[in-house]
Amino acid sequence: AEIAVPLEDLIEIKKEKERREKEMEKVKDEMEKLKKRLSLSGFREKAPKAVVEKTERAYEELKVKLEKLESFKKTLG
Repeated sequence: AEIAVPLEDLIEIKKEKERREKEMEKVKDEMEKLKKRLSLSGFREKAPKAVVEKTERAYEELKVKLEKLESFKKTLG
């Protein structure tokens, strides 16, 4: 269940937007690193399967996190 609470009463919107943007940039940077690692043919061929799967999961988790951050940022206006 979700509860709607006016955010203006709880946080300073400008500061929160800036914080979310910084967090989004960090997530994007990390996603780019993982994407590059996964795109290297040698990585997929030589790395243990568990390492490749862990890297893929980490990328997908960051993707979901980024989507949530973008969605929250939109609610801030």
